Amino acid sequence: IKRSLSLELRNDYDSPVLAAQIKQQMAAYNLALVRILSPAGRTTIESEDTSALQEVASTLAVAEQSFLTGAQTFTSPDENVDSPALYFIAGVRLSDAPDDRRVLFAARQFPPELTARVASIDEHRRNFHNLSAKIKRIKATYILLLAAVALLLIFAASWMALYLARGITVPIQSLAEATDRVAHGDFTRPVDVVAEDELAALVNSFNQMAAQLADNRTRLELAAEDLSRTNLALDDRRRYIETVLESLSTGVVSTDQKTGITTINRAAIFMLGFAKKPEVGTPIEQLIGGRQGEELAALCRRSRRSETAHAEIEFRRADGSSLHTATTAVALRSSEGAVEGWVIVIEDLTDLIHAERAAAWSEVARRMAHEIKNPLTPIQLSAERILRNYQRGVQGSQGSRFDEVVREGTATIVREVAALQRMVEEFSRFARLPEARPAPASLNDVVRNAVDLYADRLDGMRIECDLAEDLPALRLDQEQIKRALVNLIENAVEALTTDGKAEGNGSNGDPPSTEKLIRIQSLHPRSSDVVRLIVSDTGHGIRPADRDKLFLPKFSTRERGTGLGLAIVSHIIADHKGRIWVEDNYPRGAQFIIELPTE
Repeated sequence: IKRSLSLELRNDYDSPVLAAQIKQQMAAYNLALVRILSPAGRTTIESEDTSALQEVASTLAVAEQSFLTGAQTFTSPDENVDSPALYFIAGVRLSDAPDDRRVLFAARQFPPELTARVASIDEHRRNFHNLSAKIKRIKATYILLLAAVALLLIFAASWMALYLARGITVPIQSLAEATDRVAHGDFTRPVDVVAEDELAALVNSFNQMAAQLADNRTRLELAAEDLSRTNLALDDRRRYIETVLESLSTGVVSTDQKTGITTINRAAIFMLGFAKKPEVGTPIEQLIGGRQGEELAALCRRSRRSETAHAEIEFRRADGSSLHTATTAVALRSSEGAVEGWVIVIEDLTDLIHAERAAAWSEVARRMAHEIKNPLTPIQLSAERILRNYQRGVQGSQGSRFDEVVREGTATIVREVAALQRMVEEFSRFARLPEARPAPASLNDVVRNAVDLYADRLDGMRIECDLAEDLPALRLDQEQIKRALVNLIENAVEALTTDGKAEGNGSNGDPPSTEKLIRIQSLHPRSSDVVRLIVSDTGHGIRPADRDKLFLPKFSTRERGTGLGLAIVSHIIADHKGRIWVEDNYPRGAQFIIELPTE
């Protein structure tokens, strides 16, 4: 309508042509009313078959007011929905110019069926608004009803849950308490609670388990008691075996299949000259090297074939001394027969060999003394007779060369024969040492008697006595002990006399001492059943390699020594059931230690 009427509206709003055109457009678009609002006034055209101006008058007034205040378009349904007809009104400006205020309004009636539908919708809207006003009250009512039902349901569910939970938790609590009692060792109280279904089976199973545990504990306690008694017996047996092994004078070494040491007793450590107890697993070939290690390994290989193997092995110790042993290797086998290790038994034969040598030398000394003594006396007598007859026959021609030779020769014969006689006497004493006859005596008195023999006989030497006064009485053969002590003092005097010519000290190689001292000490160690007598000097000492041979017959460190003095001393001490050995003296020299039993 706006496009078709835009030209005509510029000139005349009331012309019949314009009215005809508007009606034509109204018929074409089924419009009920058209109004043109211009500065000149209002022009309204209605449809012939309806009168809508009264019904939409208020709406048109509102539309006009909107356009007058600057609106561009207006479309609004008539709010009067109670009328039998429903109109929609639209308004639009006829020009886009800002100073052109002409407006075209058009109203169109909805079809009646649509109007009826609109009326129905409006009724439903009113009903909805009425119900909306009541919805809070209805909602509150329903909420109260639902809350009441929910509370009833919650109460019923809680009661049922508590009932069911009580049927589950009470047995479980009883099981938990019983489990705690079982954990603390109480098997005497079974679970006594009413349960159903699986819990009843669980309670019965728990009670059976507790009964079985109580029975098993009783059996375990009995077995533990038996095991404890067995362990105590094994521990006693182990201590007994260890005590026996440690107290044995025979060395015992056990090894594994790789010849690594597992156990070793004190005697074996001493015999093999170890400074300390070897660590477990140390190969024995590593500790004992050289030919002795090879012989020991060969002995173990032989025992693998024949179970037991024997050999005599001489072990060289670190200090240079040697040890003659009878060594036995025994193979240890498992229940399947495999070799798991060896037991090596080392028996010290040094004393036995020394005793055999001493016995042999005693027999040799007896025979030598018998064979040498017979011609010595005639030789000495003949030499003396020759000298006397020669002196009578040459009284007037003394001073010749022949006279000098005869005198020197006969003097040499007599001197050497006397030396041979002394040697024969020593051999005789060694071969026929009298049997010791011990009697209660004081060791300190014997020492003082022996020292008195050297009064005013020591040239630049000094004997110092440190004798304990609390010595118990001993059973001694005083003459033999005195002879042994005199021999030790003589050796000390000899060591101090030849100190300036000695090669060095056996203990530490210090230069010769300025004081020549012989010290004799007696003491009684606490908690011991022996008395010690120590004779020490500050001489050149004794080499470690000579200590094992020192008490053997015919061994001497002196050029003209017979080697029988210390052998006689060892024999005397052995007759008194004691022992003697030599050690380094500090700071230099040697000391001989004698141990004599108190009973």
